[in-house]
Amino acid sequence: GAPLDENGSKKAGVLYIVNRLFAMYFRLNTLRLCKNLLRPIESRSLHEVSENKGDKVTYRYYVGRLAMFEDQYDVAEEHLDYALKHCYRGARGNKKRILNYLLPVKLLRGRLPTQYLLQKYSL
Repeated sequence: GAPLDENGSKKAGVLYIVNRLFAMYFRLNTLRLCKNLLRPIESRSLHEVSENKGDKVTYRYYVGRLAMFEDQYDVAEEHLDYALKHCYRGARGNKKRILNYLLPVKLLRGRLPTQYLLQKYSL
């Protein structure tokens, strides 16, 4: 079954499962199905109450990507910024993946990346 939190609630596992579904839907290019995942999470604020920081970062990454594809660049920037700022310091690959989406969004909104950032992540 899904992992349980200290209170025996399966809420702890819901965000993990949703993130796995996001990954699958993005790989299959079936983004319309992602909307179905957002409603229950957002309405119950499960993305905010989760104790697992990695799950929160992953969730915000996918929500940011989804917003980007829906031309909601302000929303995309907010979520991708969160994902980058809260991503584990040593996870260079994950940070680079986040930046692959965050940088184009920032460029579209008139913000240029620093030379340092581009060099640090070989972009």
